[in-house]
Amino acid sequence: MDDAIRLGIEDLDPYLVQNWCHHLKIEYVSVSPLGQMIRLPSLGMKRLSCAYARYRCESVSINTAASGFVQQNCLGCKHHKQVSLLNFVTFGKPWGWIVSLLFRTRASTIRFILKHSTMIIITLFCLFVLPPIFALFSVYHADLFRAFSQIDQLFGLRIYDKNVLTALAQINATVFALAFTIPIIATQLEKYRSEISMFSGYHLYYMLLFIFSIFFPILLPEGSNLGYAISIIVSFACLLLLIPYLKWVKESLDPERIIKTLRKAAFSNVDNHNEKDWKASIEKLNQIIIRSLSEKDYGTFSKAFEVLPELARHCFDRKFMIRDHPSQGYIYIGREITRISELAIDDRTATQITSEKILLMDTMHVPANESNERTFPLKLMEQTGLSWLAKLAIERKNNINAMHPIANLLKSSSFIVYESDFGRQLASTFQLQTINFLLTMPEEVVDWAYSLNESEYKVKYGGGDLKIALLGIAAKFYLEYKKKLEEKKKGEQK
Repeated sequence: MDDAIRLGIEDLDPYLVQNWCHHLKIEYVSVSPLGQMIRLPSLGMKRLSCAYARYRCESVSINTAASGFVQQNCLGCKHHKQVSLLNFVTFGKPWGWIVSLLFRTRASTIRFILKHSTMIIITLFCLFVLPPIFALFSVYHADLFRAFSQIDQLFGLRIYDKNVLTALAQINATVFALAFTIPIIATQLEKYRSEISMFSGYHLYYMLLFIFSIFFPILLPEGSNLGYAISIIVSFACLLLLIPYLKWVKESLDPERIIKTLRKAAFSNVDNHNEKDWKASIEKLNQIIIRSLSEKDYGTFSKAFEVLPELARHCFDRKFMIRDHPSQGYIYIGREITRISELAIDDRTATQITSEKILLMDTMHVPANESNERTFPLKLMEQTGLSWLAKLAIERKNNINAMHPIANLLKSSSFIVYESDFGRQLASTFQLQTINFLLTMPEEVVDWAYSLNESEYKVKYGGGDLKIALLGIAAKFYLEYKKKLEEKKKGEQK
């Protein structure tokens, strides 16, 4: 079973086969019983065809079908138009490992550079900039001190005081210790704990400036009036910058700022295929979601939970895989979404938020034209999550809370428009599954959910044509449900 699921996941995006030829057409003919059970549409029979081919090939594996298709149709074909050198035929040749190695090496190198860019810059600076500076200083240090003395004479400064410099260095050291201890303590005392990057960005630059203000007065040549002036100026600059620095620390502890930082980190980890840091970002985000739910801080809860379906969509688009398990990243996040939604099921406001945000995976994704047959697994994930929440609420005798996941399930099933014949078949099957599930729900809850959507469209879109269109689409699906419900009642009466 695991091998079959892994095969279905691999066939969700067969880019190595599609890269073989522009004219190659891949169709998902049918879905196996296992694929229907786990909502994996690529688990079943696939068909490969071409307008210039003599034969079509079908198989449960796209790679198997592709191998047979190429042998029967593509050898010597004058219409062949390769999409990319990165295709399954090239990789299968004796020298194909070279192309594969070059591609993987290039991708791995880019990911490594993006992940460790700061460390690489520091290393290069230490290797190629600092040694020449130290070498020049060791050779010309006497000339440098003489130049300082000449500049002192040029400006006519007579302000050097060793005691003041010593006191200045001590004051700067004390302020430095306090300034960079405050953020560490503050992060531990905040309701939503976070981490402030102490050794990156402006934080690092400010720290280096402070260190310079501490050691420069100590290393200053005896009697240097110009150095004395520079020490005072730098010390005052450090103290003045302390105000915006503390303001920045305070803003960094704001929950919305923390959520944006975690969102950026999680998306970046997906792009760089950094699974370890990706999971760590999700875990920190989950902690904020659960804490805000317990505190009934619905604003923070909504903003934090919203990241999960958006991240699931990003994982799907980037084909992000989890190496430890035979699943993709979006499936992992789908489980996290379901787990958190279960915790919120007894809270009506939180249930409303989770039900609405789940649709961001596909139904309410922006731009809308990116939602098509390719993203159907996300549509299935929406259906599975919302159905489970509604069922859980009903089991807990909480019909009011069940209204929200059902209302969004109606939206997900109503607003599904695919252009191809296979896509329309998927949409029809999806809507039928939703109706069959709704038939197991109390009729009054479904009626409440439909009325809730109807009121939302009227309030949000006023008297425009969009409101009329949305009401028409929703009514059509609702009438289909009512028709099936009447048939069910008549069958029970017989």
